[in-house]
Amino acid sequence: MYLAHTFSQGPKIAVHFITKPDGNIRVRLLKSEEFTVSFFAKLPSTFQEEVMQWLLAYSGKTSLPLLNLPRQILPPFSNKVLDTMIEIPFGKTLSYGEIAEKAGSAGASRAVGTICRLNDFPLFIPCHRVLPKTGGIGNYAFGIPMKDTLLKFEGVI
Repeated sequence: MYLAHTFSQGPKIAVHFITKPDGNIRVRLLKSEEFTVSFFAKLPSTFQEEVMQWLLAYSGKTSLPLLNLPRQILPPFSNKVLDTMIEIPFGKTLSYGEIAEKAGSAGASRAVGTICRLNDFPLFIPCHRVLPKTGGIGNYAFGIPMKDTLLKFEGVI
């Protein structure tokens, strides 16, 4: 581990930065007793500092700075979906269908769900803020209890 930090407030989750087998970076979210971040991947110190500032703002429920996240090369629709999710404000949600429409492919809500599941930077690209239009909170790559924890922290539910 290269760096670990515990925040004095925030949701009870652990945010882990890890290196995938292909060498790219990914974030994993786990239940925790405290809001923590751990870097198990070697990242540029400036990026780590940006992440720490973002998490500090998130924990305090204040305006979130924009992060320059290292993304893989993805199809245009996937990038549009991720960009649309980044724009969902703290404490707000959109439906899978609304995301698909904003990304230029109305009716592609299932594809949006797949992109959410494959999101390398959950929390930072807030796929937890994407809900089914039929009600409920839907599924989440890190489990429904994790999505529930994040949405409760953000005051959505």
